[in-house]
Amino acid sequence: MIMHAAAVTIMSVTSVALFDRDELEKMLSLITEIEGTLEGQFTHTRCVVARLMSEFIKAKFFNFCGQPGARLDSDQTIYFKDHDHQSLLFIIASLLLFGTPCTHQKDLKKIWVDIIINHVLWNQFIGKLNDKWTGLALSATVIFNANMAFLAIPSVQDTA
Repeated sequence: MIMHAAAVTIMSVTSVALFDRDELEKMLSLITEIEGTLEGQFTHTRCVVARLMSEFIKAKFFNFCGQPGARLDSDQTIYFKDHDHQSLLFIIASLLLFGTPCTHQKDLKKIWVDIIINHVLWNQFIGKLNDKWTGLALSATVIFNANMAFLAIPSVQDTA
């Protein structure tokens, strides 16, 4: 199951796998290390394998694996089609904020499908937001320093 999930994450951007490539590689290396100790006296290794298997089985259950209407992509809905009903306040706020709320809403609709959050896509989304906010904080700091340097000139303070 781990190898299948790793192959799916490599080949598809919208895979329904619960874990990203790095986590799957760590799990696979853990399983290969555990492989010889399952029959021995170390019973906790069975618990580790069972825990990993339960996560994959839950994912199969939520994605209706084996059923005619199974979810094949993480942004595919099974239950209902969403209708874009946006309030007037949201539209006005989106116009004032240069379309950023609409962009985030589209991203969140891909992440949160059928009341299920895809953690891999969520982590990527949060990483992108952190990068943007870091860039904004840096540019705001530069602008603030330029304003303070401008105000430090004596002739500018006297005219104000």
